Amino acid sequence: MGGAGHPATSLRRRLWLAGLGAVLLTGAVSGLVLGAAYGRGLMETFDRRLDEDLISLARLVGADGDGSPRLRSQPLDERYARVYSGHYWRIAHAGGEQRSRSLWDAALDVPAATPGAPARVVQLDGPRGQRLRGRLQSVTVPGVQSPVELLVASDAGPVRASIARFRLVAAGIGAALSLALLALLASQVGYGLRPLRRLAQSLEALRSGQRRRLDANGLPAEVRPLAEEIDALLEQHERAVDRARRAGDDLAHALKTPLAVLSAAAAGAAPLPAAEVADQVGRMRAAIERQLAAARVADPRQRTPVAEVAAALATMLRQAGAAGRVAIALEVPAGLRFHGGRGELEDMLGNLMENACAWARSRVRVRGVLEEGRLAIEVRDDGPGIPDAELEAVLARGHRLDAMRPGSGLGLAIAATVAEAHGGSLALANLPGGGLCARLDLPGSSG
Repeated sequence: MGGAGHPATSLRRRLWLAGLGAVLLTGAVSGLVLGAAYGRGLMETFDRRLDEDLISLARLVGADGDGSPRLRSQPLDERYARVYSGHYWRIAHAGGEQRSRSLWDAALDVPAATPGAPARVVQLDGPRGQRLRGRLQSVTVPGVQSPVELLVASDAGPVRASIARFRLVAAGIGAALSLALLALLASQVGYGLRPLRRLAQSLEALRSGQRRRLDANGLPAEVRPLAEEIDALLEQHERAVDRARRAGDDLAHALKTPLAVLSAAAAGAAPLPAAEVADQVGRMRAAIERQLAAARVADPRQRTPVAEVAAALATMLRQAGAAGRVAIALEVPAGLRFHGGRGELEDMLGNLMENACAWARSRVRVRGVLEEGRLAIEVRDDGPGIPDAELEAVLARGHRLDAMRPGSGLGLAIAATVAEAHGGSLALANLPGGGLCARLDLPGSSG
């Protein structure tokens, strides 16, 4: 569960790469956004101050007696009185211009203003290499014959330096935040993968035989289904092993007596007539057939249409004459699916239908339905039924109610064994009006 392994298959590496990308992106974006917001705020404040100074300057401009503009009084802001202070104003008109004392003998290269247009931002070079940001507007002053251009400008260097410092601080904060998030990410990845490490330890305990099942209690909701599925596979494996063990025991038990009889006859101790030899060989063949059916591996991934198999079996029984004058009625919806192979369904349903045709008087009915997520298949006949005391015994291997009828007596037992291998069951019940109902309960679906 560590970071070892190929990068494409390491979950820890994937989480780290995804988290690292998110952390770096978050840090970079947050630094840029904070820096941009701070810079925009400072520049807006700077521009508002320029607007206020421009309005104040415009209020001080009046008309002289000759129709030229004049400044009624100097602006009160002392910044405009200090030489090269970085704060300047200028009034320009057709007859000349007036400048703030702070400009001293320097001149500003100011673009022409558009008459009637609102104040606009201009970027200028100051007298000492300062980068100025100003407001320029052409206004009409009552009594003045031509438009008057008003300019106020201030050194934006300190503001830009403050913005640069803030962005540097923001970058440092972003880096520190990224490191903190990376530490949190490391803790989160370790904590998030802890259930998988616990699951791996449980699997190791399973492999070494220290436990039989995984403990799904306490696992997160996302991991618990995996543990439950593994437990289900283990249970299925145990059932398969148990069936194989029981099949071996049953086969050894079933073959023990016939082999002993035939061995004794072969040794000459007790010669057997041909009929007895044939009977013992038949017993052995029946036992082998039953265990071969039981050994067939169930594959729940397959989907077999029940109606198609039932129809094919009914046609085969009619053609083979097994049905005789018995009518076979099929009531199986087309959408029913058995979760298993076609051969297994044919083994179960074929044996039940053949047995029903052998005992029915006139009618056999095959009905299929999906009940609470399980497939139920009933095979009913109108025959004599089975004595209640024999209902369980007939499912045992080789049990026959009527020795005069042909067959090995394995049909019902094989059907029950195959159903059990698929996690299902076979139940027998006598019908109230006479006859027998054989009901298969199997995994299935509809649609």
